[in-house]
Amino acid sequence: MWNNTEVLNEIRQYLPKKLMGICKDCIMKNNCLASCIAMNYYRHQDLFAPHWYCEEALKAGLFPETSIVPGSESEDYMKKYNAIKKGDRDLYF
Repeated sequence: MWNNTEVLNEIRQYLPKKLMGICKDCIMKNNCLASCIAMNYYRHQDLFAPHWYCEEALKAGLFPETSIVPGSESEDYMKKYNAIKKGDRDLYF
C-alpha cells in the first residue's frame, strides 16, 4: 500500500519542489518538507502549502533571514518588512 498508492507516490514525487510560500524559499525545505502536509492541507486545502508556523514567522518578520534562499520572493518580503520596521518605507514603495 505505501509503495503503490497513486496519491502517496505523487506526494513523494513533488516534495519539496512543489512547495509554496516560505517553504519554497527556505534552505531547509529538503529536510523539513513543510513539516506536516496534512496540517497544511487542513489550513489551506493544499498539500504543498507552507507550514503555518513558518508562514506566520515570515509575516511577523521573525523568520531567520539566513534560512531564506537569496533572491527569492521571501527574501524580498523580509527586506520590505525590515525597511518598514526601520522607518525606511520609501526604499521599497
